[in-house]
Amino acid sequence: FQISELTALTSLNYSANFLNESLPTQIGLMTTLLEFSAFFNFQIGEIPTEIGNLVNLTTLRLDENVFTGAIPTELANIFAL
Repeated sequence: FQISELTALTSLNYSANFLNESLPTQIGLMTTLLEFSAFFNFQIGEIPTEIGNLVNLTTLRLDENVFTGAIPTELANIFAL
């Protein structure tokens, strides 16, 4: 089972799990998401550019992580943020 198979999901709260790993790039396949929260996880690595595919997002929370690199320019595709 892959979380990206939940193609009708509109809200995903992936927060406060202390995962200490990178966000999965497959998150970009969940284009029906309106809300995505992945705060307070101590996520590492870069923010996946695939998040820019989530053009319907109205809420994006990625605070309280230790991401590296620049904020992806693809986030500009999400007009409702």
